[in-house]
Amino acid sequence: MIPKLTLIDRDGVINYASRKPESPLYYITHPDNLLLRPGVKDAIRLLNIHRIPIVLVTKQRCINKGLVTRAQVDAINERAAVLALTSFRHIYVEESASTKTALYPLILADYPEIKPVEMAFFDDSAEERGIASKYGIPSYDGTDLLGAIKQV
Repeated sequence: MIPKLTLIDRDGVINYASRKPESPLYYITHPDNLLLRPGVKDAIRLLNIHRIPIVLVTKQRCINKGLVTRAQVDAINERAAVLALTSFRHIYVEESASTKTALYPLILADYPEIKPVEMAFFDDSAEERGIASKYGIPSYDGTDLLGAIKQV
C-alpha cells in the first residue's frame, strides 16, 4: 500500500547521523555541517512524484543542552530540505527527551484524516521504529531510504 503520509527522521536517514564516524561533528550545529546520505534525493523525488507528503520528525536534545538554539536547528532543517530538493509539510522537533515518543500523538492529532496504518515512518533507530509501531504507524529502517521507500 502506498502511504498517504511519510514521516522521515533527519539524522541517520536524511543526513549522516551526528554520532557516526563519517559525520564531522558530534552534534550538527551548523547548516554547512549537514551532509546528505546517498540516495536521499532520489528517494525524495520518488515520494514527490507520487505526491506523498513528507513530514520531518527529529530528536534534537542539543537544544535542551544549550548547544544550539531552536532557530539554528530550524536553519539546519531548512538546509536538509534544500539539499534534498523538497519542502517538508511539517517539521516536528523533540528538544529534550531521549526518544520521539511525545511527537507521535501530535502527528496523529495534526493529521486526523489519515489513519496511522496509512502512514510510513523511516528511522535508523530500531527503538524509535518500535515506538512508532506501538501507535500503529508502519515503520521501516531508513538507513537506505531509497531502498526502503521502494519496498513500501
